[in-house]
Amino acid sequence: MNVENLLETAITNLNFDKLMSIPGGAAPLLTSHKDRTLTNLEKHLDAPVRIRQELGFDDVRGFVEYVKAFSSPATVVFASPGGVTAIFDYHQPDKPSWATHRAFYNLQLTPEWRAWAGMAGRSMDQRAFAEFLDENRESIKAPSGSELLTAVRQMRATVTSKIASLVQDDGINATFDFKKDVEVKAGNQVELPKALTVVLKPYDGLDDLPGGQIAYELEARISYALDEENKRIAFSYAIQNFERAKKRAFDGIVKAIGDAIGDVKLFVGAKV
Repeated sequence: MNVENLLETAITNLNFDKLMSIPGGAAPLLTSHKDRTLTNLEKHLDAPVRIRQELGFDDVRGFVEYVKAFSSPATVVFASPGGVTAIFDYHQPDKPSWATHRAFYNLQLTPEWRAWAGMAGRSMDQRAFAEFLDENRESIKAPSGSELLTAVRQMRATVTSKIASLVQDDGINATFDFKKDVEVKAGNQVELPKALTVVLKPYDGLDDLPGGQIAYELEARISYALDEENKRIAFSYAIQNFERAKKRAFDGIVKAIGDAIGDVKLFVGAKV
């Protein structure tokens, strides 16, 4: 039975009064004055009157290919640090739209970036700081791996010790004297760098974009606070130009996606 016969049968046998359509609407409607109902017949058509689809992508390549496959003059892309959204049936200046066909690419920070961002500015004792440096040593370019490992081992050897004195701070390295008993002269001197050079990529999963993603060399400046009363020391660090590097990485992502999707309109800064 074709759609026309189906509609005629419905009107005749189901007590519907008439078939009608709303100006601008593509799906036919059946009205019943008796029951005061309005029935949308779209589900009986051969195909939907418009695409209703929302897709999320974890892979930027899939997002780009989907945009290229479904884009039209009505397609726009919005980019913000939280993610990139493509709307394939967006409003036109003289033609509003329901904008029901969308694709999302969620920008995720790399585990390394999240690790360094998460501990920046937080106070850590000897043990916590040594473990943090050890767990994230692959991100550290300078000092060298052997120098860093030596410092970590020395710090781990002093976790039950108390600090006797700051021996030297020349702006590049700081040397501390730890003793099991501060009254005993023999101790264990630990030299730590005052700054680390870390190499980080802000966003995850973007290496397959044309040109890849730049890894940024950033300086992590280490500071320390001495607790003279308890003879303990707390460490923290601050990463220079951290947010600036993230912003530059985002700008690079926007350009790479824009280049990949061609003539599709792309707007930056809007959250949709």
